[in-house]
Amino acid sequence: MRSFPLAFALLLLGTMFIAAPELRAADLTYRVAGVDDATRANVRAYLGNSPRGDIEVERFIQNASARAASAMEAIGFYEPVISLTVDRA
Repeated sequence: MRSFPLAFALLLLGTMFIAAPELRAADLTYRVAGVDDATRANVRAYLGNSPRGDIEVERFIQNASARAASAMEAIGFYEPVISLTVDRA
């Protein structure tokens, strides 16, 4: 079992709203920080591509922490500290 007291996973989610007179759709970009390259790659693989559209963005945000924790558990980090920050621009 790998210890995870000093490692830290940080997911920064930024939503960009495309303004149109009748339509407002959200796109999301995210960043994984505070972990090594291999862990970052695994977390990104579990999270998948950035979602497009309001419903997909909200679903992604709701599930991001749990998916990141699963990704880290898969490579031996059993008690990761996940911090999720959403910046709605």
